[in-house]
Amino acid sequence: MAEKLAAAAVILNHNDDENTRRLLKTFDEYKVVGRVIVVDNTGKGGLEGACSPKLSLLCTANNGYASGNNAGIELLEKTGGAQFIIISNPDVFVDEDAITACVEFLRQHEDYAIAAPRMFSADGKPHHLSAWRERTFLCDFAYSSGILSRIVGMRRECYPDSYWTTEFSEVDCVAGSFFIIRADMFRQAGYFDQHTFLYYEEDILGFKLKRLGYKSAILNSCHFLHCEGASVNRSMNFLRKYIIMQKSRLYFHRCYKKTGFLRYSALCAATALGVVEKSVKTMIYRFCKPKSH
Repeated sequence: MAEKLAAAAVILNHNDDENTRRLLKTFDEYKVVGRVIVVDNTGKGGLEGACSPKLSLLCTANNGYASGNNAGIELLEKTGGAQFIIISNPDVFVDEDAITACVEFLRQHEDYAIAAPRMFSADGKPHHLSAWRERTFLCDFAYSSGILSRIVGMRRECYPDSYWTTEFSEVDCVAGSFFIIRADMFRQAGYFDQHTFLYYEEDILGFKLKRLGYKSAILNSCHFLHCEGASVNRSMNFLRKYIIMQKSRLYFHRCYKKTGFLRYSALCAATALGVVEKSVKTMIYRFCKPKSH
């Protein structure tokens, strides 16, 4: 029986064929990445003919981030598996040394399920949401509305800049754009929760892993670049994104945080206010948008 691969990657592509092909070519050159599963839920067949000795291409319906990644993981597990699974958006740039460092960290720290390089924005600056604390009611209440955010304050879940000065930082949740996770612990956590279409997948995974007694880490000695929202921004307006996010947010609080009736009702009311705000902004944007000739 062949030895199980050390690391394999799952890339979920939605309307970003160019970046998917680029990242596939990059991973093809990295020795640490033994196999690449590309899940294409675009429905346009734009990746057919993509060539790589490491590639397995899986075409699915667009059922969201969690479902798409789980489909790729299921295919990986059925066809040999790997000790470590790389979850990656197409729109990232990451060096092989960063992936190797994360794999070695997990090998040396058996109580950690996830390791990730620190996330940087496309402008080369550290991103404030490379990782974050477990979401609280107050934080998500504020995030649900622009008016409420000005009253309550935002970014309460962010770690301060001083938190990233050590070799690595233990965190509650890591950004879903790129991370590496132990396959056995991922399996034990039940993979991603497919009740969410988009957003809060990382929060739910971090919540489950933490309750199982496992930790997550950001390695501050390495980083990756994320061209944030490239595929999502092509396919959704901000009102639709907001509604999808709130649906995931409410699901997280109801099913995982077990938020009480009064607080959950407050979140629903904040969501209604946020929908009104986004609807007004959408109408203003459409009215003011210059007409193309």
